[in-house]
Amino acid sequence: METNHSVQLSGEPQSTPPGESSSLPNQNGLEKQDDKDSSTPLQAPEGKTGVQSEQGAHDISEELNRQLEDIINTYGSATEKEGPTKTREQPENIEPPDNGDGDCDEATEETEREPMASGEPTTAKEPVSNKEQKLEKKILKGLGKEANLLMQNLNKLQTPEEKLDFLFKKYAELLDEHRTEQKKLKLLQKKQVQIQKEKDQLQSEHSRAILARSKLESLCRELQRHNKTLKDTRKMDTKLTARLRTKMSIVSRKRSCLKKH
Repeated sequence: METNHSVQLSGEPQSTPPGESSSLPNQNGLEKQDDKDSSTPLQAPEGKTGVQSEQGAHDISEELNRQLEDIINTYGSATEKEGPTKTREQPENIEPPDNGDGDCDEATEETEREPMASGEPTTAKEPVSNKEQKLEKKILKGLGKEANLLMQNLNKLQTPEEKLDFLFKKYAELLDEHRTEQKKLKLLQKKQVQIQKEKDQLQSEHSRAILARSKLESLCRELQRHNKTLKDTRKMDTKLTARLRTKMSIVSRKRSCLKKH
């Protein structure tokens, strides 16, 4: 009797009522559904954040590329256009031949006529007084050595014709020197105009280069900010992925524990 009673006691915990046995699979099914529901919303934000970050990075990169192309088109095309303008400006600087030689010849003829006309009454004039001679000496001293030499050479000559010939020769020499000096002056003026134009062009190029530099610097700053934002987003993504992995590992452990039980 005792043995039968012990067998019955040992068999009672093993036997489970049908209601309890039916409730256990229901609980397992609910736990599985909860696990699936918890895993799906974790995976959804991952895809959304990745798509949003890719779209933002693509838009910013397109804007930066467009800005850089605008800078290259504005300032690169301006420098290319300045090359043919320089070649066009060079033939414009060429001036027609000067008619200064003809004018100078006319001036020499007029000046030659004047001493001839003034020389005729000088022969009939009376001798110059002492005061006038003193004034002439003072004037000659003020003029310099060349005037004194000229007067000495004139005094050496005897006839007025010889003096006039000497004066004509001296005047012709001075006129030739004056012509050469005028030609040199015109060449220097042309060079000055060309140098001024080149200076203006260089100043304009310098100002454009400064503007291009400022725009490129601003673009580089925007690129640095963009790279910083990309690094931050990558760090956030890595953190999120790490958290999701930990949660997934926890969920898998729970599932394994539930399966064992």
